[in-house]
Amino acid sequence: MSILKDEEPPLFKTADFTFTKRKIEEDDDIKKSETVKTSLAMRLTRYLVATKVEDLIEIINAFVSFWLAFFFAIDTYY
Repeated sequence: MSILKDEEPPLFKTADFTFTKRKIEEDDDIKKSETVKTSLAMRLTRYLVATKVEDLIEIINAFVSFWLAFFFAIDTYY
């Protein structure tokens, strides 16, 4: 007996070889397009990864998130 009565079909049919191949080729086309190579977001991402600034931003983000949650918890007591 199944808990789910009406199971939804899977989002991607991985058993269908041609469908999977077409999806992979579409992803490759997107990665190779000139727009992606020259976009500001991609250039910024490459710069942040190359200079390790990305890690520093993540650490600062975690620290600030912790302190905001801490101050919110303290604020609820008074």
